Amino acid sequence: MITSVGSVIIFVTDQQKALDFYTDTLGFEVRLDVTVPADQAPEVDSAVRWIEVAAPSTPTTLSLISRQFAQLRPGKGCGEFTDVNLLVDDMKATYEELNRKGVRFRVEPQHDPFGWRAEFVDPDGNGFNLIETAAGYRAM
Repeated sequence: MITSVGSVIIFVTDQQKALDFYTDTLGFEVRLDVTVPADQAPEVDSAVRWIEVAAPSTPTTLSLISRQFAQLRPGKGCGEFTDVNLLVDDMKATYEELNRKGVRFRVEPQHDPFGWRAEFVDPDGNGFNLIETAAGYRAM
């Protein structure tokens, strides 16, 4: 039986730039930042940096993985479709803060029967939803 979601992989072109965006701009915390030696990563024939970040107090992490791994999976890569929902308590305040920090929004906050939703992209074009659920609805 599945008990939880451990990690969602996000392919990025520059891991340090992505790490700065997710920690400094979005306020995530680093959960893991290690380098796997080349002899333990034969698929790519080089050392591999593995970074995992998460919103404070949540168990699920985002793995910020170099695009060299995307090349191992045809059709997958930076800026490809993602549909990761990030839950917020106050859509208006979160939107205004991220907008001030230069985050690029594809869809400004919109109200629907489930609550509030907005869409933004990271520096590589990976898309994310901000979700503020209406009372009575479960987290998406």
